[in-house]
Amino acid sequence: MNMIKINDLSVTYPNAPRKAVNSASLVIRKGTVTGLVGESGSGKSTLLMSIPKLLPKGTMTSGSAEISSIPSSMCSAEEANINIFDLADDHLRKIRWKKISIVPQGSMNSFNPTMTIFSGIYEVMSVHLGMKKYEAKKRINELFESVGLDPKLAFRYPHELSGGQKQRAAIATALACDPDYLLADEPTTALDVITQKEVLETLVTLVKQRNMGMLLVTHDLPLAASVSEVLAVMQYGEIVESGEVRKIISAPTHRHTVDLVNCSVNFTGQEGFYVNVKEDEHKVFETKGLCVNYGKNEEIKAVNKVSISMKKGGTLSIVGESGSGKTTLIRSILGLVHPSEGDTELFGNKINKAPDMKKIELRRRCGYVPQDPYGSLPPTLTVLQAVTEPWMIVRKGAHKEGEERAKALLEELKIGSELWNNRVKYSLSGGQRQRVCIARALILEPELLLCDEPTAMQDVSTRGEILSVLKNRVEKGMSMVFVTHDLHLARYASDKCVVLWRGEIVESLKSADIMKNASHQYTKSLIGALPEIKNEN
Repeated sequence: MNMIKINDLSVTYPNAPRKAVNSASLVIRKGTVTGLVGESGSGKSTLLMSIPKLLPKGTMTSGSAEISSIPSSMCSAEEANINIFDLADDHLRKIRWKKISIVPQGSMNSFNPTMTIFSGIYEVMSVHLGMKKYEAKKRINELFESVGLDPKLAFRYPHELSGGQKQRAAIATALACDPDYLLADEPTTALDVITQKEVLETLVTLVKQRNMGMLLVTHDLPLAASVSEVLAVMQYGEIVESGEVRKIISAPTHRHTVDLVNCSVNFTGQEGFYVNVKEDEHKVFETKGLCVNYGKNEEIKAVNKVSISMKKGGTLSIVGESGSGKTTLIRSILGLVHPSEGDTELFGNKINKAPDMKKIELRRRCGYVPQDPYGSLPPTLTVLQAVTEPWMIVRKGAHKEGEERAKALLEELKIGSELWNNRVKYSLSGGQRQRVCIARALILEPELLLCDEPTAMQDVSTRGEILSVLKNRVEKGMSMVFVTHDLHLARYASDKCVVLWRGEIVESLKSADIMKNASHQYTKSLIGALPEIKNEN
């Protein structure tokens, strides 16, 4: 049977206190989706990136990753099953893209910012398939349609696409050379649940139609269970349980798997914990007929006539599909995006008409957790320096106090002290980077916190811990805007919820009522697309 077989894999990063992966064994069979789940920092991404030998220089690796049925043009018949770790660079280049392709974590940053999306994908096709441009254009059109993107978007630059659109374009890129194996690391992190469902259905169809093997790495157990035949669970670098999905979900044997299953079942039914928070009469922000248009002729209406306000102490979730205008809206509140029409007031001041120094003063009363933790953290700073930096900029000194605050936040957000003096670029998983972003946003004790998908890369248990941290601040008077594509999470994390669709607000309800009283068809489709685990025991 055609497969990639990982045997007794161990991985240790330079200067790391422990192994990132410890004696892990896993099989990825063609025609099958294998799910790999675990908490942030458990070693999932490291295991995936070790297969095509894409780990940082100086990393120590032992064990093997054997791939079967390599064409004879690449190696002799007796080497049909070989250890990828033994291959020289020229053989690896023949395997990557055509045999094994990757959707990396943080794939929103995998595009060359100086090239259009089309040019980047065409470069891959030209080098590995010898494809002419007219052939590539037809193929790229098909790929974009298969992941739910308008083919015209291929001719835009990466910065002109939303995070979710770039995520889908990255999936299309990974499929460009029709690989035998697809290694997908959190491939739907930035996608709304409808697009997530459509993309996963497309990937599963491709697995069956092309007899492709897929390793799906995710923190989302319900999502993995919905599409995988085989499931493996990681904790502290070890695979603690693996087997058929039904057996793992219905009768888990390891304590960590039991906890993951229980968290996934229980989270969806919990009441929001901000119900008793009291608002006062002062408005934190207000938009009036806000419009934000993009494009040479402003033909793209990212936000269209949005009027919304929030009082001090309030909590608001903004839900919508990728490209619906969620990120543009919250950046407009901070005055980081200039409106085409309408006004935005922040703490009673028209932010876009305020002098520059006034804008800085108003923004310093806010915290902002950006959608992309890979592109928003200073890569050369240590974890502790990255969290302390906003304090040092604003307070202009008092280093010791800032550092103590940073340490307390990192401990509260479960970033262990062994990581504090390591550089952000090399040390952290996607979920850990998100928690560092949250710490940076909270260190100045903001009056208003704007979070853009702050838990998208977290497993369910860690997500609950982060929400508890945010709850503590809200109870002390902080106001919060929480952008998410998950209605369960919106219901849990806020008192009020608005649904954006094509830049417009189509639904506005109390969060507790959103699941049962939704009236717009788009909101109902979001509810219907939510992945869930139903524990039959």
